[in-house]
Amino acid sequence: MALEFNTRLPLVGAKYSELLNIPLDKINIAEQLQVHPDYPSLYSLSDILHRNGVTNNAYAVETDSVFDFTPPFITYLKNLPTGKDFVIVTEISKTSVNYYSGHWKKVSVSREQFISSYQGIILQGKNLPKENTQTKLSSFLRSKLSFPIVGGIIILFLILGKYFSILSIGDSKIFVPLLALKLFGAIITTLLLTYEVDKSNSLIKNICTGSKELNCDAVLKSKGAKIWGHTWSEIGFYYFFSTAIILLSSEITTPFKGALLASLSLAATPFIIFSFYYQFKVVKQFCPLCLGIQVTLIVELIIALASLNQYQFSAFRQFSPIFLFPVIIALLLPVVCWKSLKRIFIKASNEKRYKYAYKRILNSPDYFNHQLNRETSAPEGWREIGMLIGNPNASITILKVCNPYCGPCAKAHHPLEQILKVNSNVNMRIIFTASTHEGDPRTAPVRHFISTQETEGPEKFSELLSKWYEAPIKDIAMFASNGTHKIPTDIDKRIKSMEKWCEDAKISHTPTFYINGKKLPDRYSIEDLKTILLQT
Repeated sequence: MALEFNTRLPLVGAKYSELLNIPLDKINIAEQLQVHPDYPSLYSLSDILHRNGVTNNAYAVETDSVFDFTPPFITYLKNLPTGKDFVIVTEISKTSVNYYSGHWKKVSVSREQFISSYQGIILQGKNLPKENTQTKLSSFLRSKLSFPIVGGIIILFLILGKYFSILSIGDSKIFVPLLALKLFGAIITTLLLTYEVDKSNSLIKNICTGSKELNCDAVLKSKGAKIWGHTWSEIGFYYFFSTAIILLSSEITTPFKGALLASLSLAATPFIIFSFYYQFKVVKQFCPLCLGIQVTLIVELIIALASLNQYQFSAFRQFSPIFLFPVIIALLLPVVCWKSLKRIFIKASNEKRYKYAYKRILNSPDYFNHQLNRETSAPEGWREIGMLIGNPNASITILKVCNPYCGPCAKAHHPLEQILKVNSNVNMRIIFTASTHEGDPRTAPVRHFISTQETEGPEKFSELLSKWYEAPIKDIAMFASNGTHKIPTDIDKRIKSMEKWCEDAKISHTPTFYINGKKLPDRYSIEDLKTILLQT
């Protein structure tokens, strides 16, 4: 079973990255955090900031010194809706402290209240220069907010488009506000169902945990949250969608329709009383979405009572067998749809949770080293051939076997450069799969790379290689025309030694990676390698 963490660290980390101008969207930062082997901890956030180029430091700070720090900074507080958790202090005045805890509203407390919750640690990062960051729309689209919400809204709007003309017929104008309430109730119940399936959904988490009193989880997990094997969220979903279908049905007469909907609204009255009583007196915590449902039902009840003069219960005498089919369809369709989709949604939610848990294990340095030591070793002599980039005294060497014209090699180069830039204890040795055979297109660029390193040094070679891999068209004549280099007398010998080593290593594809002479396990990608080697 994958662990679920009751923390808003991904939301806090995403917001803090935005404040520091990190050129990544919020979802990217949140995902990096959740696959970090030390998640959820202050170290995991510090490490993610560090690998994204943000200088940051953590401090143990006494209560009498905490107000000396300039916001924004992250600290750890108790007495939050999630227990002890991380917040971003955004403003400190002479009397109060404002902080962001993952909820959309900033919280303002007195200095005394802040100190009573303060847990003695602070993390502060240095702002990056402002760049063109990905838009909030991109972040929203990638968040996979809730495909039940989007799907439900689209379906309802399609229905509205198809049956809109019905609303203007005869004396059915009262159905317009009623239909709006059905739509509103359907959206809220869909949000509740989404939360029941996926409690990590950031939007609904923000709505449901705004304070100690607001706690959807406490209400939805209580004994009174189910009846006859169905949750009240499911029953609410069935109710609003079924009555919306009845309301839009053109096969049911307006008087019968009005009487039926008014009856159903009156029948829901005991639930309104029960829900208010249960939240206020039994659980003593409140679900904002549940309260929204009660308000919707109350407004529906008022409309039902107001329409009794117009739609008398005597309209039931107009019942016709032709009404039976649309009513049965209206009652069964939401149930069948939800029961069919629920398993898919639960599976998708579990897969995400297990994926993060698996990644945390995979990215653990101890587990990685254990897996690495089980892999095959590189043939002897790899330290004496190829070209070195980075700190020659580093204790970790990434050996990259590549082809100058290889697309995946080019794609992997930038992440590897990021590792070298951030972690000075890592260097990279490059061995090319070139030969001295006549007509081999790989030979010319490799000769140029070796000559550049020999003449201008490793840094120039590294810069040249980056430009080469970034170039859309890799024209060695154009690159070689930028200057003349002294060609080493043993250049063919060097190329032959790399060719011989690649044959001994049985290199079948590029890029192939080794870490300190051990082949990188197949299950690890370059992005995984970044996560592991950028841990400081």
